[in-house]
Amino acid sequence: MAGSSRIPLMNVNQHIDGALSIGDDMIRHLAVGSPEWRRQTARNAANVRHDQPGGSRDKQQQIRDIWATGKYSSRDRCAEEECGALASRCPASA
Repeated sequence: MAGSSRIPLMNVNQHIDGALSIGDDMIRHLAVGSPEWRRQTARNAANVRHDQPGGSRDKQQQIRDIWATGKYSSRDRCAEEECGALASRCPASA
């Protein structure tokens, strides 16, 4: 084990002088994590940021709730007027 990572024994190379060594790819894996781990960590961090109160998903739901009231005749008009009230950039309407 190295940190919280386990190294399969077959990934450890043995030198002629009897000393054990780890290949460059394995060192990189231990130092920065596997590509899958880095992707998942980045995805989790983005989701935490978007899901927090006042985050993009919260603001998106607020705009949807305002549109559902029937106060506006078009989604574009609703977005134009209400995005400013949310004090943030809203996604461009499609």
